[in-house]
Amino acid sequence: MLAALAGMACSLAACSDDSNAEDEAGEASDGSETEDAGDEGVDAEAVVSEALGYATFVQVNASSEASQHGLADTVNIWVPQAHEAAFRAIDPADAETPVEPFPAGTLIVKEHLDAEAAPVGMTIMFKGPEGYDPEHGDWWWGNANIDGTIADQGAVDYCIACHTPRAHADWLFGLAPEDQS
Repeated sequence: MLAALAGMACSLAACSDDSNAEDEAGEASDGSETEDAGDEGVDAEAVVSEALGYATFVQVNASSEASQHGLADTVNIWVPQAHEAAFRAIDPADAETPVEPFPAGTLIVKEHLDAEAAPVGMTIMFKGPEGYDPEHGDWWWGNANIDGTIADQGAVDYCIACHTPRAHADWLFGLAPEDQS
């Protein structure tokens, strides 16, 4: 089992679409590369396996919201109970106040839902070990189908591009109090 679980996610309306999906050669559709972090301190299959158990986490959004990823109609954000309070405390409107970095092993899942509200996939943020990717807060990024098939993983450019403005907040958006469950 993974070390301490926790997490933060994109705000429900902040990230870009998945136009940079990775191909079999490890290149995104725009020609940029995405990293396979499996050899560098993160076991992608183990992370996805743990993420598939997200139903044991706490759903922090009050209701499903429109997806900004282009992979789903709506999304829900799931955070392990151990880090629920820290997630709820992040102010997505605060563009400057730093937050305490989350520990290695932190995991959040954004569940993708289809038009009938059935789960079809997920985006995942996982905090790798210290030094895994210090330029990006040591976060591993991934997209997976609901069966656990990994679509993108590692230093996924479109994830990083969206989350860069939140580097001061350990790369996490949080969720406005009025949108929380």
